[in-house]
Amino acid sequence: DGHEMTTNLGDASRTDPGQTVTFPRRTVKSFDITVDETNLGKRPSYSGVSGVGFAEIRIRDDAPGAQDVHVEEVTRMPVDLTRDVGGDSLAHRLVFSMNRSRTILVPPRYSEDERSLTRAFDVPAGRDFGLAGTARISTAAPDELVDQLVGIPGADAGGITARSSARLPGDPQARASSAIDGDPSTAWTTPFATPAGQWMEVDAGQPVTFDHLDLQVVADGRHSVATRVRIDADGQTRTVDLPAIGDQPEENATAPVTVSFDPVTARNVRVTVESVREVSTREYYSNTPIVTPVALAELGIPGVQRPALADALPGVCRDDLLTVDSAPLPVRVTGSVADASAGRPLSAEPCDPATGGSSSSPLTLERGQHVLRSALGLDTGVDLDGIVLGSDAGGAPLALGDRGAVPAAAEPTGRTPTVEVTSSGRTDMKLHVTGADKPFWLVLGESHNRGWVASVDGHELGEGKLVNGYANGWLVDPKDTRTLDVTLTWTPQRTVWIALAISGVTMLLCTALALGLLSRRKSPAPQPQPPEAAGNIDEPPVFRSPLVAAGTRPRGLVVAATAIGAGFLAAVLINPLPGLLVGLLVLAALVRPRWRVVLAVGAPAALALAGLYVLLEQTLNEYPPVFEWPTFFDRVHVLGWLAVALIAADALVEVVRTRRRREVESPERTDR
Repeated sequence: DGHEMTTNLGDASRTDPGQTVTFPRRTVKSFDITVDETNLGKRPSYSGVSGVGFAEIRIRDDAPGAQDVHVEEVTRMPVDLTRDVGGDSLAHRLVFSMNRSRTILVPPRYSEDERSLTRAFDVPAGRDFGLAGTARISTAAPDELVDQLVGIPGADAGGITARSSARLPGDPQARASSAIDGDPSTAWTTPFATPAGQWMEVDAGQPVTFDHLDLQVVADGRHSVATRVRIDADGQTRTVDLPAIGDQPEENATAPVTVSFDPVTARNVRVTVESVREVSTREYYSNTPIVTPVALAELGIPGVQRPALADALPGVCRDDLLTVDSAPLPVRVTGSVADASAGRPLSAEPCDPATGGSSSSPLTLERGQHVLRSALGLDTGVDLDGIVLGSDAGGAPLALGDRGAVPAAAEPTGRTPTVEVTSSGRTDMKLHVTGADKPFWLVLGESHNRGWVASVDGHELGEGKLVNGYANGWLVDPKDTRTLDVTLTWTPQRTVWIALAISGVTMLLCTALALGLLSRRKSPAPQPQPPEAAGNIDEPPVFRSPLVAAGTRPRGLVVAATAIGAGFLAAVLINPLPGLLVGLLVLAALVRPRWRVVLAVGAPAALALAGLYVLLEQTLNEYPPVFEWPTFFDRVHVLGWLAVALIAADALVEVVRTRRRREVESPERTDR
């Protein structure tokens, strides 16, 4: 509504309750929030620094009973083609392929680009669709939910429930039950940075009595190692120190450790890592040290072990994973337990809730816009990464393959032209086309750019069109010719060749000038001296000190103009303080020749200081050899520019002081 306000965010804004920002009452339909400053301020480089933003912005109308405003982000699929074709689309196959923007969660990246699949799409005419897709076990799902999905019964179903405070992000196999499976090659693994204080908990379903833990601790030099653990068992607490554990060279190597304590009897047992022997690595994104996780391959409660895993997923038919136009669409997820545990793709297919098996009923969609939504994997344990809806020509459902594979379409009637690449260079390509009996699209698999020009027998085909969302395409009409020779040319290269030619000629001219090859004046032949001049012998040359300015002091107006001009130019190119310094040094050297020493020595001194800073920073921080490497040292770029300015100022002083010779010198030399 044209009104602005600025507020500072404090520590409360980084807590779950958040920070409430108040302002005078306004009636608005929309508003903008702009981040003016951050806690880091302005930096020359933000490499290794995470972005800023808001987890939630809560706003509510002040009317009684009003609820927080919620916004759903819906991605709309392209509509131009479906709208243009309209009802004629029934003569063709129609396939909608929807894929969630998915992220492999490697620390420090813990959040998904797109948490769920939400797509709006237009159906140009009513028809039936087949459905298939790709699913994965959600890496954000709690430990006990992952166990349930792979078929491990919990304590309430006669099995064992295992959970943890946290696990290594992105790795479902790092969950708590991996430490009670009897397999030392799997382990409960804590997150990076904070292994101390993490815990895993086991609900055995019935009380067990034990007085020791037969731990299997991962100690391979890459993991931190627990040194003290606390056992909480139905209100009873035992704290024990682990003996010193040496690292082994093999990756994920384990060390058996038995810790004993007074007996306890409990159904629910929680083991907390109290302290660790830290092992650090360098975190790849920020290039800063980070503590590695602790991993327990086996917890070792006597008699407590989860049941063996089945080979295949249960394939339960669920109606809470997918909706179309807000109506549940039952699907089941199938595949191997090994793939599910490793985070590999699984198959999703429609199912019959009555039987739990596959469903052959098509999805019928009328003409118009429809919205498909998948549930959050955090809640259901399953992420739907991709859904394919397919309808065959005529409107019947298309039989899709595993994970939405689209069967090959029937070969089109008529002959497809054959394209042969006869030559291919960096800036051009020649093609030989045969069998062209009707207009066809010629597609170049290069990113779309107007710089690419296609021509047939010297006649250009016009501006290329965007094809397949990225490529260059030209509609070619062969007319009465079945054989065509097509040339594709990258036209901007012509400008590059002209620029290179100009640069080459300029370099040759500079070389010729440096060698004196273009001088038209010849040195005059030495003239014989008269006898009376034979006794005039020139004085030997005298070498001037580079630390003292030569020539004479210019007039006051020249001195002032030179100093002010040099200082102003340096201030514009660098910043005001170096500009003031350069101006003062130029003034001093013009008035007092011996001040030139500061200009002469200042430039290499500034470069030496900059180089020393870079050397120390690189040694201390071990910056990676990446494209942004120079930006790590922006703090001393002023010294580099100052060195350049001092060299230029030194030359300027020399020119100004020697421009005019003292008038007391006679143009003719006197005899000595």
